[in-house]
Amino acid sequence: MTTDVVSLDYNAYVFEAMLTMLRYNTHHLPILKDKKPIGVIGMTDIVRYESQNSLLLVSSIYQQTSVEDLKQVASQVKDCFVRMVSEDANAHMIGRAMSVIGSSFKQRLAELAEQELGPAPIPYCLIAMGSMARDEQLIVTDQDNALILDNSYDEAVHGEYFAQFAKFVCDGLAECGYEYCTGDIMATNPEWRKTRAEWEECFARWIDDPTPERLLNSNIFFDLLGVHGRLKWAEHLSSFVVRRAKRNNRFLAAMAYNAIRRTPPLGFFKDFVMEKTGVTVTPLTSSVVVPHRWRI
Repeated sequence: MTTDVVSLDYNAYVFEAMLTMLRYNTHHLPILKDKKPIGVIGMTDIVRYESQNSLLLVSSIYQQTSVEDLKQVASQVKDCFVRMVSEDANAHMIGRAMSVIGSSFKQRLAELAEQELGPAPIPYCLIAMGSMARDEQLIVTDQDNALILDNSYDEAVHGEYFAQFAKFVCDGLAECGYEYCTGDIMATNPEWRKTRAEWEECFARWIDDPTPERLLNSNIFFDLLGVHGRLKWAEHLSSFVVRRAKRNNRFLAAMAYNAIRRTPPLGFFKDFVMEKTGVTVTPLTSSVVVPHRWRI
C-alpha cells in the first residue's frame, strides 16, 4: 500500500499534473475536489493531451547512469527553455518547469552518489533553497543546497561520507551547468550540514535575533524544498519557520523593511534598466524584487 500519497486539486493545470508526476516519479495522481477524490489522471492521459511537450526531457534525467550522461542531457535545457517561450508559456509555467528540471538533476545526482559511495549510514534529506524551492528558477542559475541529517549524526563516524556525498552532488551540478554558489551556500560547506535539531536551533536564532547577516540567510534558506531522502523533514522545517516567524513581530518588521528597500530596476518609461558587463548587456538583478514563498 502506498503511503504519503501525492494528489492534485481539480483546478490544477495539465502541466502541473505532469510536473508533479515527474517530481515524485509516479505515473498516476488522484484528483481532489474539496479534499475528496473525484478521479485519477495518468501519465498516458497527459501524453495523449500533450502531443509534444518540451518538459518530457525530465524523465530522461532519471534514466542516466553517470555524471557525463547527465551533462549531455543538461545541454538540452536551454532548448527546452526557448521552446517554452516560443510556445507562449507564461512565467509561472516556465519557472516551475526549470525548477523541476533542476531538482531532478539534484535528485539523480544524489542517487548516483549513493551508488558510488554506498548507502547513507543514517537518514538524511538533501534540500534546495531559493528560486528552485519557489518554482521560479531561470535558465542560468547557481546552486543553493544543504543537508538535513538525522539527529543520530556523529561527525567522527558519519562526517566523511556526507562530505564526499556533498562534493559528488555539487561537482555534478556544476558539470550540468548549475554554477557553484559564490556565497558558498552549498552542502560542501560543513556549516550547511546540520541535524534536524541543529537546523531548528539555527533558524530559531535567526528569527529571534535578526542581525543583518541572519536576515540575509533567512532570505535564502527559508524557501526550501526537499529533493532527495526524507522529504517530509524539509516540510517539517518549513512549518517550523512559519510557526516561529509569525509570532515574532521584530523579525517580520525587519524582513518587511528589507523588502521595501528593494526597488524594481525600472526606468522612466517603466522599461527594465540594464547594466553592461564588458560587452554583454545583462539585467540588473541586484535590484530585482524577489518574492519569498515562506512569507505567505
